[in-house]
Amino acid sequence: AAYIADVTTEDERPACMARWQAAAVLGMSIGPVLGGLVNNYLHWRLACWISAVLAILSLCCLCLLPESLQVAKKDSELAAQGQTQSPVASSLYCLPWSMWFVAFLAFCQMLGFTTFEALGAVYVQWEFFDGSANPAILFIGVALSGFAVVSMAMYTVAYGLIERCLGLSASLVLGSLVSAACFGVIAFPISQWVFLASVFVLAVGESLVLTSTAALATELAPPDQLGQALGVVVLSQDLAMALGPLAAGAAYEHLD
Repeated sequence: AAYIADVTTEDERPACMARWQAAAVLGMSIGPVLGGLVNNYLHWRLACWISAVLAILSLCCLCLLPESLQVAKKDSELAAQGQTQSPVASSLYCLPWSMWFVAFLAFCQMLGFTTFEALGAVYVQWEFFDGSANPAILFIGVALSGFAVVSMAMYTVAYGLIERCLGLSASLVLGSLVSAACFGVIAFPISQWVFLASVFVLAVGESLVLTSTAALATELAPPDQLGQALGVVVLSQDLAMALGPLAAGAAYEHLD
């Protein structure tokens, strides 16, 4: 994300952020499916080896990326002017409060989705399939696959159109409202079809929020702190991805 901020203009950044999010969502959607197939038909250890190989390939691809040179250019300009960059200027404390608020929104959004993802199979198992595990797993797999398809369409096509019409802030508000409405509907087990439709529409809200928060952070942060701003946003999402399943498991064990 920070690399994208360095090599794109302000107008190009939202669309590029959307494509980056699309790649991440595609990987998270395909990964569990492939992992399940490998576990069922081959061996679970092979899934770990495949993950290791993919991680090495990813590292090799990153090494091939050219340096964005933003830091080097800035240091050269400061040196030419006889100035040095203040360490305080690069501190996280210098980021505007509005940027921290955007990071908090990203955390809350991701926390809600990962909590749902962690307990989704158990939820549909008892609400729609009378405790039968196999059809519940198949059903939630279809729901998450549909979520991935809608997300890909949003990230690659629809997000750019919505963002140009509404702007980043309005897109963020719209995505939050859509996600909240969908989670509210999912909480009431009306029918399997309503559940599926809610999950598919939820992909629209999640796509709007996650991409808009990353792009908005780059607008709110000072030009020399884009990397730090995006790092805070991504860190908030990663914390939510770690805490969501943990909180969901604890709630499921101790709450009725």
